[in-house]
Amino acid sequence: MVRRKSCRILDPFGNLWWINQRVEEFDFTNPQEIQRKASTPEAKAGIAYIQQSLNDALKAQKLFFEKKTVPIKTREHKLLSCLIARLLCVVKIRCAQSGF
Repeated sequence: MVRRKSCRILDPFGNLWWINQRVEEFDFTNPQEIQRKASTPEAKAGIAYIQQSLNDALKAQKLFFEKKTVPIKTREHKLLSCLIARLLCVVKIRCAQSGF
């Protein structure tokens, strides 16, 4: 089992991006360890936060697409999308290099 830090970004095109960083790994074949980790107040609060923030992000994405009637493809939006994609590649490479 893996503990992660996560964030979500809604870009100008309505895409929902996920960025994760592995924080800790532990043996998921050991039921006692899983029970101990999952029953902490921090773990319960973390799950509640993830559920609520995902719900909020999906609602924001839904509103984005409901308000958008005609796709806008401006040069600035294309550049921003390219920049986000490159940033995500850099994050992925650095996480891989650091063992995450």
